[in-house]
Amino acid sequence: MICTHDEARRIGSAFCPACGAAMTLGAQSVFPTPPPPDGRTGSGAGGGAANLAMWAHLGGLVVWVIGAVGTVGVLSLFAWVPGLVVLNTAEAQRNPWVRRHATESMNFALSQLLYLAVAVVAGFVFAVVTFGLGLLVLIPVFVVWAIAYVVLGITATVKANRGEEYRYPLTIRWAR
Repeated sequence: MICTHDEARRIGSAFCPACGAAMTLGAQSVFPTPPPPDGRTGSGAGGGAANLAMWAHLGGLVVWVIGAVGTVGVLSLFAWVPGLVVLNTAEAQRNPWVRRHATESMNFALSQLLYLAVAVVAGFVFAVVTFGLGLLVLIPVFVVWAIAYVVLGITATVKANRGEEYRYPLTIRWAR
C-alpha cells in the first residue's frame, strides 16, 4: 500500500501517521532493500539457494519441535538430518553458501544433542543428590534452553531466507 498523505512527507516519517502505510518516494521505498550478495538468489518462492539454505535450518527446527512435543523427545534426536539432506543436494555441491548453511544447521543440532545428553545425565544425578528438589532448578533451565533453541532456529531461518550469513552461538564445528 502506497500512502499519498502529504502530512507524513512534511514530518519526514517513514510511516504515515494517518494510515500507517510505509512511505515511498516516487516508486522507491524510503527503506530500499539491498540486493543479496553474489552467489545468493534472494528470498521468496523463486529464491533457489536461499530457500534451500532456509530449509536446512527450518527443517531441523521442525523435526526438533515435533520430536520434543509429539514423540517425547525421540524424534528430536534426528534434528540434524535435514541439514545433512540439504548438504547432499546438487545445489549445495555447486553453491558454497548453501553448503555453509546446511553444515551450520547440522553442527548446531549435533551440538545441542551432545549438550542435552550431558545435561540429562548431570540433571539426573543432581535430582537424585538433592532428593528431587533439584528439579525446581532443572525444569526452568530446560524450558529456557528449549526456547533458546527455537529462537535461534527461527533467527537462522530468517537470515538464510534473506540471503545473509548466520552462525549459531555455542556450536561445535563437527563438520566444516
